[in-house]
Amino acid sequence: MKKLGRYIASLLLISILSLYGLDYIFTKSYYDGVPRTKISWVQSQSFPDSLDYVLLGSSRCINHLQPELITKTTNKKGLNLGYASSGPVEIKLMLYEVIRNSNVKKVFIQVDYIFNQTQPDVLAIVGWLPFIKEKKVYSELIKYDNKYRLFKFIPFYRYQLFDPKIGVRNVSLIYLGKQGDFISSKGYIPINRTMKKGTVFNKAINDKENKIFNEIIEICLKNDIELHFFTSPIYNNRSDFGTLNKYLPNFKDFSNSISERNLFSDATHLNHQGASLFTEIFIETYFKQTKSQ
Repeated sequence: MKKLGRYIASLLLISILSLYGLDYIFTKSYYDGVPRTKISWVQSQSFPDSLDYVLLGSSRCINHLQPELITKTTNKKGLNLGYASSGPVEIKLMLYEVIRNSNVKKVFIQVDYIFNQTQPDVLAIVGWLPFIKEKKVYSELIKYDNKYRLFKFIPFYRYQLFDPKIGVRNVSLIYLGKQGDFISSKGYIPINRTMKKGTVFNKAINDKENKIFNEIIEICLKNDIELHFFTSPIYNNRSDFGTLNKYLPNFKDFSNSISERNLFSDATHLNHQGASLFTEIFIETYFKQTKSQ
């Protein structure tokens, strides 16, 4: 009986130590390996220590603005750090990381119906879980749900639960040196398809403050960063984004700036041709006084 007890205790100890070991190996890969996510990119040694601007937001930032074209036209150095499905919580976390790792002069945040969100996005937040032991990340997330306590303190649990996103495959690619394709295009990811059928887009915007955006505004003020909010083009848009002028400083609504269906991949995303046009509009709006002669 004693032998059985020792055997079970030994197995339990080995299992616990293995989980801690795997947790260490997986987490270390996100910090020290080639960056496969924009979060790892911001924390990597290859990330610029100074930038003229950064672009933050969801896929409606990622797929819509081309830093290479902005640099070619204006000589301004910047990056598109949009992250798929990001809402206010994830944008705030990315802003923290940018400020911690680089000296940035201007921040542009793409905002639309995500203004309604007051919780972490169930998809976007997974990318932050490898970094949950960081004080800023954990203190931000624990405000919304106690489940983040489990992700922090139970070794390897987050990697098992979200294996398709942050688990074995992604870590293996990190160790194989397969960095994210977005790095070569400074964060921009093109969409090379055309919307086949037009639709009408109409989504209500809450007419009340969002405290997370208020905190983002305060962070930029505290760090002397020039902050701008904008809404990217939407096909056949019927939403009224004018409400955002009441709550967001320097807000510009570009939702109806492009109307041709062949420039969209779907109702809320431009294709590569449309993104090139919108980037030119963006340059004219924000950088026209600094364009190269």
